[in-house]
Amino acid sequence: MRRTPIQIRKEILTLLQQNKEVSLRKLESKVNTNFETIKRQIKDLESLGFIIIKKYNAHPRNKKPYQTCKITQEGLKWIRKEK
Repeated sequence: MRRTPIQIRKEILTLLQQNKEVSLRKLESKVNTNFETIKRQIKDLESLGFIIIKKYNAHPRNKKPYQTCKITQEGLKWIRKEK
């Protein structure tokens, strides 16, 4: 069954609520969707003020650039209201 964007956003925010900061690649595997969908939903959540995206120049292990995201107070309020 195909999930709606709202369902995916809820899954992302729930995961971020449980963890302080999560990489986009980890979100991809935990939410079980493709990377493009994660990027699109993360951008939407950031524009709503529900998350903050951090960009890093080099990962400690492979030295490649990567991004993580963290839930904001607004995101926490929204996810609590939706439950």
